[in-house]
Amino acid sequence: MNWLLVKSLQYRRDDPHALFDRYDCEDQFKRVSLRGRGKPVSFEDIPKQAYKMMLPISKSKKADLLKLCKSLVIPKEVHAWYESLPTSDTAKHLTPEPAEGDSEDDMPAV
Repeated sequence: MNWLLVKSLQYRRDDPHALFDRYDCEDQFKRVSLRGRGKPVSFEDIPKQAYKMMLPISKSKKADLLKLCKSLVIPKEVHAWYESLPTSDTAKHLTPEPAEGDSEDDMPAV
């Protein structure tokens, strides 16, 4: 597995001793065994899914992301995912507050 090229990783409960990866968002997942020379990796404590669906983002944040898609800052192969992001009128666009001691000059342009 070339970690620098991996676009997606997937874990399947029915195959606990493997990961599935793909190098392109259009490719099929390929199985990578976790059984090595030593003891096999075990996933005994699988965390529960936190949300039943994707959380919506603000319309302004999605518009900003789509501008980045249009200008090709975001790679073409993931544009469809960004276009499918749900939005909500009640979702807040939160910008982090500067840390104590940071000046306005230290903050990235938003």
